[in-house]
Amino acid sequence: MCSAPMPTSPVFRRSAGDNALPAGADRPSVSHVERGVAGDRIPIMSTNTQIALTSDPIDFAALTESVRSPQAGAVVLFLGTVREMTDGRRTVALDYEGYPEMARTRMAAIADEACSRWPVVAAALVHRLGHMDLGDVSVAVAVSCPHRKDAFEAGRFLIDRLKEEVPIWKQENWADGSKEWVHPGTDASG
Repeated sequence: MCSAPMPTSPVFRRSAGDNALPAGADRPSVSHVERGVAGDRIPIMSTNTQIALTSDPIDFAALTESVRSPQAGAVVLFLGTVREMTDGRRTVALDYEGYPEMARTRMAAIADEACSRWPVVAAALVHRLGHMDLGDVSVAVAVSCPHRKDAFEAGRFLIDRLKEEVPIWKQENWADGSKEWVHPGTDASG
């Protein structure tokens, strides 16, 4: 499927100084990349796929709304949040860093693969970079399909592949003051 037009409202709430697309503006194609500094919200979008890295909190309600469509009977949202306990150790915060150009390219390829395997109407993948406290949302994946089974399968595929393949790393900041860098795809605890 992967051809239904996205809603015209922007996915993210942006300040007047941001480069948000105005309501009703045409969405750029997947090959279009808005250049910016690491951590900027830089969407890569086809008519039905949104990819972004951000240093700001993720507006997951707007993200969910952005994939809703009359052609989809199911919308699945996954949120990855900063948890307190990891393998018996207390986490106080996480820091995420990444290779933005490659991360966006891999995220777009993963979304394209999902669209080729399931009848995806719309999909959105957003990963936050920078410092996050307990409970903060670090990653969000939203997907819509005509039926729930496909939406759940596509959503799981998207988040699993994102964690395995996208060059974004997290630093665990432990309660004992120590720190440890981990590639999220190698974190067996999920």
